[in-house]
Amino acid sequence: MSDELKAWLRQARADLEASRQTVLAECHRRYLLQQAYEKGVKALGLRLWRGSLADADFRRLFLHRHDPLSRLQAEADLAKALRIFLRQINSELSTLDNAGLLLRVDGTSPTTNRSDVSYRYPFIDSQTGSVIAPVDISTDDWDAYQGNEMGVARAIERFLKRVESLIRRSRGA
Repeated sequence: MSDELKAWLRQARADLEASRQTVLAECHRRYLLQQAYEKGVKALGLRLWRGSLADADFRRLFLHRHDPLSRLQAEADLAKALRIFLRQINSELSTLDNAGLLLRVDGTSPTTNRSDVSYRYPFIDSQTGSVIAPVDISTDDWDAYQGNEMGVARAIERFLKRVESLIRRSRGA
């Protein structure tokens, strides 16, 4: 297993553990959960990627992006290797319990678009037109937007265990 892959997994676990702190505002908890998932997807990506680890497109379009799956799927001109890679990741995710929650987490990016919900930046509430700071959103609102926080955390935990299992199996093969 590459040092880079190990680093992504270590940070994913650290972000997940940090999300469990009781003193966090819900926006910070959700951000840390998103970060744990994102880093886990990148570890999975490093495990599944069949091209060169130095491939600039793989790094630019996947490893160096927020919401990497959403961004990769939005690319119109993907190279064949990246299209195959995207199918592999989507196939792997589809086998997981609560994969829908994980995809909702992936779709929430730290955007500065004022009409999009963001963990980091104020945005315009689509129903009221008022400016909302992420800290103002209640747990119930986050749950409605992204899924139950406990369910999201458990889905991410199971996802990270799955990635770790895939990595262990590949070492034994």
